Amino acid sequence: MRQSGGMQISKRGLDIEFVRCIDESIQKIKRNPELYPFEFENYRKKVVKRFPFKVIYEILKDSIFVLAIFHFKIDSSLLHSRI
Repeated sequence: MRQSGGMQISKRGLDIEFVRCIDESIQKIKRNPELYPFEFENYRKKVVKRFPFKVIYEILKDSIFVLAIFHFKIDSSLLHSRI
């Protein structure tokens, strides 16, 4: 078993699928960063396909800053402490 963001992923191969889905989400953000809705302040969110996670990111002048890959069940006020 591997841990990802404090959550254990226990099914064989599911950890590889999780990483693949996160990578797919980040690639979609890179292609069209303004497509996804705001979560709070200047930060946007992209929901990860097949898993209860979201990628929280900010569009900067010449790059994209990923603040967190966040589980839906975790209190989102914790994100504010990362800023």
